[in-house]
Amino acid sequence: MFKKTDKGFISKYQPVINTTDAVIFTLPPPEMAAEPVVIVYRRTDPDAPYFDRWALPGGMIHTDSDANDRAACERIVREKLGMPPVYMEQLQTFSGANRDPRGWSSSVVYFTLLPWEELSDWWATKPNAQLVPLSTSRKNLISLAFDHEEILRVAIERIQAKAHYSTLPCMLLPKHFTIAQMHGMYEALQGREINMAAFRRKVDKLDFLSQVKGAFEGGAQRPAQMYRMKHREPTLFDRGL
Repeated sequence: MFKKTDKGFISKYQPVINTTDAVIFTLPPPEMAAEPVVIVYRRTDPDAPYFDRWALPGGMIHTDSDANDRAACERIVREKLGMPPVYMEQLQTFSGANRDPRGWSSSVVYFTLLPWEELSDWWATKPNAQLVPLSTSRKNLISLAFDHEEILRVAIERIQAKAHYSTLPCMLLPKHFTIAQMHGMYEALQGREINMAAFRRKVDKLDFLSQVKGAFEGGAQRPAQMYRMKHREPTLFDRGL
């Protein structure tokens, strides 16, 4: 019978580096970025691989305290941002012998969505972080440590796909928003123009928004009605946008 103290079994295999990484999407105010962004961090440990390079937030799984990989990723997000993720979903497991110079490694990656109003105080502390617009990543204009460019590409493809058939991207919006703001966000995520009239009809049919009575944005001529989501759980579309 195998026991934890059986070193013979364990010594037959090289240890695997088990980590988890988070792709954190958010939507800053227009004066900061005209589209959704991803948060990356500068690696500051001179004894670790890729010192002084940008990378997705991540870290080792703590086998003595993390119940599973999801718990580990939630812990890392809290450590980095000082708050738990609003929404988190497993993306994919990335593994192999060449992704980490320290040895064969495996990372379970999650993507998370956080509205900027939850992050503004954190950002004001000027963390060792950078906001990467999705268009920058799509054009391969950023260099990241490990295989994080590939991870980011897959994550953007995932959220882009979900923007075709669900309300999930709305979790990036502030608590109150206009239809125009939501429309612009969906266009940025999908990387294409979306007919506004058809978009409004789809939104009305899904009936997942409520008007915020007395709340408007814009000038006195044609102020825009503000809305809020009825529930935070994503709604699926019957047909793609």
